[in-house]
Amino acid sequence: MRLIDSRVLAPDSTARRAIARVVANQAGSRGLLVFAAADTHVHWIATCSREVAGELARRIGGSLSKRLRLPVAFEASRFVPVWDQAHLTRAVLYVLRQREHHDVSADPTLDGTSLPDLLGWRLLGPNADAYVARTAALLPRLRRTDFLELAGLGELQPAAEARADLAEAAAAAFGLAEVSGITRAHVLAKRAAVHAGLRCDVHLDTIAASLRVCLRSAQRMRAEPADDGAVKAVGYQLAIRATLRRRGAEREQDVPLRRSA
Repeated sequence: MRLIDSRVLAPDSTARRAIARVVANQAGSRGLLVFAAADTHVHWIATCSREVAGELARRIGGSLSKRLRLPVAFEASRFVPVWDQAHLTRAVLYVLRQREHHDVSADPTLDGTSLPDLLGWRLLGPNADAYVARTAALLPRLRRTDFLELAGLGELQPAAEARADLAEAAAAAFGLAEVSGITRAHVLAKRAAVHAGLRCDVHLDTIAASLRVCLRSAQRMRAEPADDGAVKAVGYQLAIRATLRRRGAEREQDVPLRRSA
């Protein structure tokens, strides 16, 4: 799916997360397998009829136009039928390799792809577990190690340091632009962030300040049970950011120093 003038569709993480939530909300219960947003277009694969695929494209396009306030329309979507298991596997790998296929490196945190969902690094709705199970059942030749290789970040462990990135990690774990908000997703994100921060031994007042909530609200969320998968997803998002910072520092150290004459 691309706009009629092929302008950039996903210029930043906010847009990429919006795309992810729209695709998951519209197609998650109707056979969605994988998706990925390049800079100017979106690919997705779903196990459905051609008629259902057309309806999904219309719904996704309409929702994206509203969420991203797009000034132009989408061009007519192009659909390719999947003929057999080998074709499906190749198609999935093609979609998930959009960054390298188009030489686009603007999404280091993978907000615009379904890889975080497949790896437990993000939860885009109440059907997250069913989505992962369906994908695993239909793609038996692709294992977690394959998705990790595509993500390019290695096998992460939930980070032990949460002070710097807690609010951003919580937003990313739920596909939100930020944690400030009153929707169910925002509430769950903040609750998971509180519990993730406590697991990292961060003081509750520091957590409250990071999430921009009062201490009483943080105390209430501490007392409320949090989904373990959601707390781990926040931890994984913290680990993603720590990994990217470490790699950036290593690249800077590898740059040779030049002396002026």
